[in-house]
Amino acid sequence: LLPPLQTLILDETYITHEALPHIANNKSLKRLSFTNCNNISNSHLFLLESLVLLEHLSLPNCGDTVSQSDLLFLTKLTRLQSLKLVSRSSQLTWSQLIEVIGNLSNLSDLSFPLRLTSTLPSSSRSSSQTMMIQDDIDDQDFPPVFSSLRSVLLVGNPGPTAFVQLSSCQRLHTLRFQDCSNLTDADVALLAPLGNLEHLAFPFSNKIFTDETLNILNVHCPRLVSLQMTVSSMMTPSAWADFVRSHPSLQRLRLLGVSPLIQPFVQNFLPASPLL
Repeated sequence: LLPPLQTLILDETYITHEALPHIANNKSLKRLSFTNCNNISNSHLFLLESLVLLEHLSLPNCGDTVSQSDLLFLTKLTRLQSLKLVSRSSQLTWSQLIEVIGNLSNLSDLSFPLRLTSTLPSSSRSSSQTMMIQDDIDDQDFPPVFSSLRSVLLVGNPGPTAFVQLSSCQRLHTLRFQDCSNLTDADVALLAPLGNLEHLAFPFSNKIFTDETLNILNVHCPRLVSLQMTVSSMMTPSAWADFVRSHPSLQRLRLLGVSPLIQPFVQNFLPASPLL
């Protein structure tokens, strides 16, 4: 049996089906992390619902593809402040994820993989369609978790509804996306209310932003400290010059595809070995 613990971190550990109940019986646990523990069965995750004092849970690279039913135990962990499941395959859509974590009013740090679904590309949406997406969302679609989130990393395309809901997170200072290549200016426009955003990262595979993206960030996200994105062929040097001038707190840029015409405006913010 394990002694009373507040923190348990296991890395590349073989966890037998008998071991997880012993871990779950350690009611004093506040931080639990499994990394690369690939033999953990999703059918046993429900045992973790007894860890009601748990504040930090990390399960990257563990177990099989996770479904919504596998994660229903999270609704019992009301003290949870950090949830990280990135690098784990997922069957969950954004709406299914929110159904599970929506009432976790202490959750501030979320890293989560979403099911890869084919959604209407932003470039195919008209402005009226975007307004309809916003109008279709009412107050009940903004559960308590959106008042507490401060840092979010999403893997996969969350869809436009997620952008509208995330825009209500007034405490959000870090927003990162991975493995979603069809984000456009229309998606960024939905994030306009995030005036406190300090760190924003788009996947380098996303290559269809234009000057309008930078204009939106200039007006609505003046506190940006860092930005990651691919510089598309539709972006002009003058737009980057305006972006730098509009962000006095800017410290770091991670840019892919910087042309010689744009480089003079961003050079001071690039890492020592810039991504060109």
